[in-house]
Amino acid sequence: MRTTDAVRASDALRHRTADAVRASDALRTSDTERRDRPEAAAPAGARRPRPTPAAPPADLTRPHPTPAPSPAAPCLALVLAGALIPVRGAGQDPTRLGREAPDCAHVPGLAALDQVSRAHAELYWHAGRLYVADTDSVNGTYVDGLRISRPAQLWPGGHRLRLADDPEGVDVTVVELDEYGAPL
Repeated sequence: MRTTDAVRASDALRHRTADAVRASDALRTSDTERRDRPEAAAPAGARRPRPTPAAPPADLTRPHPTPAPSPAAPCLALVLAGALIPVRGAGQDPTRLGREAPDCAHVPGLAALDQVSRAHAELYWHAGRLYVADTDSVNGTYVDGLRISRPAQLWPGGHRLRLADDPEGVDVTVVELDEYGAPL
């Protein structure tokens, strides 16, 4: 008799568990349907069931290596006769220097300097580095006191750039800009 009672108790427990699971599924389904249909809102004063947190996707649970940030080209400018000339970024047209260069149109007194050619030099980016090239100027472009015949690499504070090497020549300083566009 004891065995029969144990079997009956076990069956009753199994039925109660199955009923509880069905009731839980029905409740979950009715809550979802109610949320999806605004016209079937919960009656006033009824408590909304607490949402169950969704499990994170499987790929978020595994650690991923963080990619290293790609080094961006710094924001540079030239100081020429007291005026600031922005250096264009990689993939853009070169920054042109000279008496008639559009990039230098706002430089005071540059148009009157005969030692600087109309199209004197240009600065451009190649492989993440800034270069200056003389554009067949009469009086030459100088980096660190040496006249260049082919492109030379420049860096802020590391090189001295000069347009024409005589007393009438113009010193050009390469500066790095902060996030507000002011020289560092």
